[in-house]
Amino acid sequence: MSQIDRAEPHAIPRLAIFTDFDGTLVELAETPDGIDVPVSLAHQLERTARELDSAFAVLTGREIEDIDKYLAPLHLPIAGAHGTQRRRADGFVETVDPAAVLAAEEIAHTIEPLVSAHPDLVLEAKEGAVALHYRRAPELEDVCRHAMEEAVNGIPDFTPVAGKMVIEARPRSMTKGTALRAFMQEEPFSGRLPIFIGDDTTDEDGFIAARNWVASASSWAKAKRQRACASPMSPLSMPCCRARATSSPATGNMNRRIRAPELHPLAELQFGARTKIGAKHMSRLIVVSNRTPGKGPAAGGLAVALRKTLSEREGFWFGWSGRLVDQPEREAEFEDIDGLSVAQIDLTRDDHHDYYAGFSNSILWPSFHLRLDLATIEAHWYEGYRRVNVQFARALLPLLKPDDVIWVHDYHLIPLASELRNLGARNRIGFYLHIPFPTSDALYAIPHHNDLMRDLSRYDLVGMQAKRDVAAFTEFADHQSPSSLSGNPLKSVDFSRTEVDSFPIGSDPDAFAKLSVSPAATKMVKRMERDAARAKTDPGRRPARLLQRPAPARRSL
Repeated sequence: MSQIDRAEPHAIPRLAIFTDFDGTLVELAETPDGIDVPVSLAHQLERTARELDSAFAVLTGREIEDIDKYLAPLHLPIAGAHGTQRRRADGFVETVDPAAVLAAEEIAHTIEPLVSAHPDLVLEAKEGAVALHYRRAPELEDVCRHAMEEAVNGIPDFTPVAGKMVIEARPRSMTKGTALRAFMQEEPFSGRLPIFIGDDTTDEDGFIAARNWVASASSWAKAKRQRACASPMSPLSMPCCRARATSSPATGNMNRRIRAPELHPLAELQFGARTKIGAKHMSRLIVVSNRTPGKGPAAGGLAVALRKTLSEREGFWFGWSGRLVDQPEREAEFEDIDGLSVAQIDLTRDDHHDYYAGFSNSILWPSFHLRLDLATIEAHWYEGYRRVNVQFARALLPLLKPDDVIWVHDYHLIPLASELRNLGARNRIGFYLHIPFPTSDALYAIPHHNDLMRDLSRYDLVGMQAKRDVAAFTEFADHQSPSSLSGNPLKSVDFSRTEVDSFPIGSDPDAFAKLSVSPAATKMVKRMERDAARAKTDPGRRPARLLQRPAPARRSL
């Protein structure tokens, strides 16, 4: 008998399967009521649930009663209206938050005139959510998106979400991901490996939750090793169970084949590439920082690392141009700077003062460094801080492609992910903090710290300089509940979808060595030498220290 014959078979983990409905179990239709549900669907799902010991649930944008109508007499665990509604495996139906119901009714009322003017549009009012379908009028996509964004504007923590020929509004804190996590804490799902199957951008939260649930059950380091080494032919060996349903022409609508899971967007964000089985493709990297790079050599950690990264892949750098203007700039202008594609916007003098000199550097910088004695607080600075982040988001959004990876840098732009999400961006977004993260006591002293922490929870990945910063962040996040932060579940801070880790970054000693002998450095040293020589011959001049030419930097640095 060969070694292969004697080898023990791989243990197959117990699975918990979560699936979308429209586009996954049934084909999409022009209207929500126009779907064709095969007669055998309920029987097939009942058999699947039985083989999984009932660890099978439907996570859908439809309402629970709508799914029950199509799958009668089967009553599965269901999360409806993108997680706003939920029926547990024991049959208990959780009450929808009254605030969400009222908000959804207000949004629907605002959208109704548009639907009346365009009969091909379909308004689907749900309990706690709203959907505007334009499948029969695709030319009205931009109109529908704009109308939903305007309707959601001013509704606390409601966000527009774009899907296939539909734009929806739902509570930001209620998603398919939150529903999946809730199911995974209950029987019969608890202790199993979650797999989420979907076909739309509205399913991304479910993919993220499934991956994060597995990562939290084992060490992150182990998960990274498994993710890097897993064979694409053995999807169950991968810690990220991310599946998409596709139709099989040979077997028809209901017999679905599961494509090998892709790397999860969070993993792709960390590795810097979107990897697809059998394809060679790398997403663009979009770097966002307060200031864009200037011309000439750079030796600082941020500039060196990002210049090198951007030079090796497609993408661009986005940020403030350094110019102050009378009117805020709405569109970014591209410029080639030493081979880098750089997109820049101008700021008004008042906005720059409130955002940069005010809230960023007079409040956040000293507070994050535990120097509260140096902090100065003006109430209106926060408004300018948010206003500039909104300006950044609105100027950046039209430049993005769906699979772009966005990397945001430092404390000036903490709210940027929230503002991009509010505008409908579904991209993977990471954030890197270049200064220390404050202790809980210092964080509580910062005005609007709840909003800032909520903003950080909108990122897929948050990176920090040191493990102590991660520990301070985790200490605050682990000891907060949604009610203690805001008193309103619609304004919850949910870090279950956000990966936080330390990624130390330093400076390039070789770049410093070259900089020390560059023409600019030589010119500066000669000027200092001349000033020092004059100080020796002119008693009236203030003496200056004669600087020696710096020695080349060593690797030991």
